[in-house]
Parts: sequence; structure tokens; C-alpha cells
Amino acid sequence: MAIILDTRDPDRVVYCLDGQGNTLWTYEAGAMQPFPTVADLDQDGLDEVIIAGAKLVVLQHDGTVRWQAELPLTASAVAGNLIGDAAPEIVAVAGNGQVTAFSGDGQELFRSQTGPRCQIPVLTDLDGDGMLEIVVAGEKGVAAFSGQGRLLWQSALAGEPMYAPAVADLDQDGKEEVINFCRTDYQGFLQTFSSGGKLLWQAVVSREPDWSPIVVAMEADQRPCIIAQDVDPRRLAIWDGQGHLLRYLATTGRALQTPVALDMNSDRRPDLLLACDLSYRVWALANDATPLWSYTPKSLTLPGAKIKGGGSLLVADLDGDSLFEIVGGDDETWLNLIRTDLPCRPWQIHSGQYHGDSRHSGNYLKPEATAP
Repeated sequence: MAIILDTRDPDRVVYCLDGQGNTLWTYEAGAMQPFPTVADLDQDGLDEVIIAGAKLVVLQHDGTVRWQAELPLTASAVAGNLIGDAAPEIVAVAGNGQVTAFSGDGQELFRSQTGPRCQIPVLTDLDGDGMLEIVVAGEKGVAAFSGQGRLLWQSALAGEPMYAPAVADLDQDGKEEVINFCRTDYQGFLQTFSSGGKLLWQAVVSREPDWSPIVVAMEADQRPCIIAQDVDPRRLAIWDGQGHLLRYLATTGRALQTPVALDMNSDRRPDLLLACDLSYRVWALANDATPLWSYTPKSLTLPGAKIKGGGSLLVADLDGDSLFEIVGGDDETWLNLIRTDLPCRPWQIHSGQYHGDSRHSGNYLKPEATAP
């Protein structure tokens, strides 16, 4: 198993590393590339790498260019089965609001338009018909498109959207709802929308974190819960799908990136893996916020360096020993690998990078989420 790492502006390169950190190949991606997405586009058992940014580029598993398309400053792309064939399609959203879909071999399928300043899209089955729709948030609100590019609905947001929405069937009716973070200059908001675009409820949350909501079955009843950074930077808030605040989880500071949900103490309840800005540590917190362990990266200048960066911590079995490894970058440009004794299936990918899966769903309701 390999690690795909983007460096954005420091050296503008996408790296492919093996499980020991050795470079397998590199690709000069240019400035402002968002984090890549990985998917098996041709169903040959080997993943391709989808890189957005100044243009959309699809790389073969060995780093050679398969195809590319000129698109203006696209957010991180998503991949999923839009048209009902065996192979996934790619959807990329440009900063000017252009939503474009491609087949796995680079054929443009459609272009649609929504508002400017669009964030990362998500693919989801909104209406329960077995086909994926496209959801994207931007300056004009959150919008849903059919898999053929037809605008289904667009709803206003309470502020500027933050990264990707999450999607999940919050009320168990067979249709997925949309969960989105947005912010003004003074407040942050958690908003949920029905599959048809109706605002169901909203709550005030922190405006500071640069991360996306996740949906996890945190309680004993196994119903969907939404996790958000509370206004108090030293706690996370857990909401049920109907907007009721269930409880808080104490932390050592503001969560720097999207948490990762997985069972880390074998009690069959999801725990959280996250990095906090005041302690310079990655924390493994039990379901009740009891610290299980923490990791402080070495630093040449500080008592620790914040584990921080685009996307989320990567959790996967990199070496095939049926134990998870955790990978995260820090503020001093080092990539850290943490070995654990957490059991998993051989070569399993649990989380986390690109928001849970190649559809960017943010959905951890299944006990062991894997990337398609």
C-alpha cells in the first residue's frame, strides 16, 4: 500500500511514498493543488490518482499522466458511479462554480453552473433510487445536481461554506440528508438539509476549525450523530440527527482538522482520533473523551509541532500486518507515521483522508468504513 501526499505551495509536488516513507514517484502539480483523490477508475485492481488545482490531472498508479483537462482552480475532486456502469466517474468543481463530470477515461459528460467560491463536492444518493447525486456548497448556498448535471435544488446558507458537506440518512427514511458547516465573521453554523433541500435545523458552532462535519453512531442506540467543534475551543459537541445536543467531549484545545472515527479500545463503540492546537499532540480519545494515548511529533523549534494539514489523518494498514498505522503531516513539513496495535483487515483503509471515502461522504456509520 502506498501513501499519496500533496505539498501544495511549499514545493508544488505530489509524492507517492511506500509504507516506510521512501519515494516511489513524484509529479509536479503546480501551485494551489488540493488534496488528491484515489479511485480505481478502470476497474483493473490498481488505483488512479486524481489531482485538481490549476487543471484536473489523472495519474496512473505509476505516476504517469493518463489524461488531463483544463479547468480553473478546481477543488478536490470526487469519484463515484454516476451513470450506473461498472466504473466510477469523476466530478470536479471550479472556483467559478462550474461543475464538470468526466468518465474514467477523460470524456467530458456534462458541465453545469452554480454560484462562485465553491467548496469540495460530495456524491450521495439523495432520493434513495440507487443513483448518485452531486452536492456542493458555494457563495450562493448548497446545491444538488442529478448525475446528469441537472440542478435539482439550491438552498441558502447562513454564511460562507467550509470545505465539504457530509451526507447520511439521519432519520432512517432511506434518503440521505446534507450536513454543512458555514461561517460569518462572528459565528459558525451547523446546518442540515433534507434530501429535497429544505433546511431542517441549524445550531451555532465554532467558526474557527477548517474542517468538515462527520456522521458517526456515537451512542448505544446506533443512530447517526453529527460531531462539530463547539464554540468553547476545549470541547466537541455531539448532535443527534434531529438537532438535539446530546453531550460534549472534552479536548485539550481546538481540533485542527476533521476527526477520524474508529474503535481504538475494542469496546465496539467509535472513538475519535484528532489533533489539538494547544497541546501539540495527536490524541486518541475514547467514546466518553477519556484519553487512550497521545503522540507528540519531534520539533527543532517547539516542545512539539502541531499535526496539521489538508484533509485528515490517514488511517490504514500500510504494511499488511493487520494493524493500523496513522499518518499525518506537521507544521514543520515532516510526515509522521504512528504504529498502533489496533487490529484491522489486511491492507484495510479505514479513514480519513479525503473525508472518509472517494465520494467525500464524511459518513462513518458503518463499523469499518473503507475507501472504494
